[in-house]
Amino acid sequence: MNKFNAMNFDECMIAIMDLWQPEIPPHIMDLLCHPRVEEGATPFWLYLNALKVFIEENHRLPVSGKVPDMISTS
Repeated sequence: MNKFNAMNFDECMIAIMDLWQPEIPPHIMDLLCHPRVEEGATPFWLYLNALKVFIEENHRLPVSGKVPDMISTS
């Protein structure tokens, strides 16, 4: 394995824990069950409603939009 591949592997191992979510945290589930989620009266509750719909359809939280910048030689 060359030096840059090893550095990319090391960087990946550090970043993976930021992206991996084994289950939906209980405090998120509590918020999603709040009666105001269905009302969507403010942007906060509207976003929670959208998140609830996503989770119901996909059975997981959305993937983080953060993409790690891997080390490259280009």
